[in-house]
Amino acid sequence: MLTVLLLACQGQHVEKPDGADTGPTDTADTADTGGIDTADTGDSTDTSDTEDTADTAIPIPADNVANVLGDCAGQFREPDEYPNQLVGGTELQRYTLQDPEAVCNDGTRAVMYVRPATSAELANVWEIHLQGGGSCASWEDCAVRYCGTDYYDASKLSSTYAPLDIGATGIPDDGAANLLSGANHAFFYYCSSDGWGGRGSVTYTAADGTSPAYTMFERGHTILTSGIAELEAGAVADGGVEMPALTEASLVLFSGTSAGSAGARTHADWLADRLDANGTEVMAIFDAANDPAREALPPEYQAQFDTLYTHLWASGLDGRDY
Repeated sequence: MLTVLLLACQGQHVEKPDGADTGPTDTADTADTGGIDTADTGDSTDTSDTEDTADTAIPIPADNVANVLGDCAGQFREPDEYPNQLVGGTELQRYTLQDPEAVCNDGTRAVMYVRPATSAELANVWEIHLQGGGSCASWEDCAVRYCGTDYYDASKLSSTYAPLDIGATGIPDDGAANLLSGANHAFFYYCSSDGWGGRGSVTYTAADGTSPAYTMFERGHTILTSGIAELEAGAVADGGVEMPALTEASLVLFSGTSAGSAGARTHADWLADRLDANGTEVMAIFDAANDPAREALPPEYQAQFDTLYTHLWASGLDGRDY
């Protein structure tokens, strides 16, 4: 059984700071690359030498975004110690997915953050959250995102910068006032830039016709479905924290914020059907789930809206098995 709740926003949710652009693609000026001459393919941030936790690793092509953009002609902005809208702390521990196909945009292995139940009463209750953070659907947008010349940075395309431990805010907050603090928590780190819908790769070509094209893995769907399978088997985090098997859950609260909300909407029925055999009830919460009406947007935003959603829709169609 699936129960759905819609939220306009969440107290801890901040996609962009005050004054930042809030266009529907989160990178409204898609032609602006911050003055970057990305034809210079310096390699100070080359992630082709990815460290993996399994014996097999997916091949990372030479034209992957990290290899082609490199140090963004000296304008690459190094992500913070707690990047990708994370906060410092030790409440949740990183788990690196074992599936070699479950990778971020740059080919690094996807991760999630977990914490086992601390309350006997909530031992079989889970909260599974998909992190948000916009998306990109053009050479220019993704270059800005990778180089960090706008609000986001390369931590939205890679797990390279994901710390071992993070603090908990919002639903996983461990404060006494949070009725779900004692449940099992799994927080999926967003690094696919695809609204959690992709299962392949894409090639982006620059509008100027001279900057080199690059490829990106877009595997949000693969990351989520592989992560759920590994949670069902019982996951052991990178620092040794052990999670119970998801198959033992009596109740799963499945949520997402912004781009994560789009992923939660797409996969809520799939997750409910998958866990139904175990007698698990699934409730879904969609936070910041709805975009503004297209016709209410200025013409320049309507064009970006169309480009983004055409891309995201197409990325999930080929071979979709859910």
